[in-house]
Amino acid sequence: SFPDVSVLEMFEAWVKKTPEKTAVYQAANNSKKPSFFYKVEQIVESVALTYADLNVEAERIATSLRAAGVGAGTIVALYLDRTPSAIAAMLGVLKCGAIYTDS
Repeated sequence: SFPDVSVLEMFEAWVKKTPEKTAVYQAANNSKKPSFFYKVEQIVESVALTYADLNVEAERIATSLRAAGVGAGTIVALYLDRTPSAIAAMLGVLKCGAIYTDS
């Protein structure tokens, strides 16, 4: 059975419980070989964000979205590469009470 909490509530619980643990990681990819499903850009360095770092970035995005008038019930389209920044954007949208859709 699934817990009766939202994804955002689960994420924020992990931020409080383990702020210094790695939340998302993207390995360096020095090849420019494209994927069948999406374009892979060259990532020279690995990227790792802790739960605290990811939360700070999501809050920054949420603040910008709120300033632009995004709020509860707003649908936000995200067209992003599969990166830690995309996860932050998804969480930022949810923090506004909005809904996201991806391509």
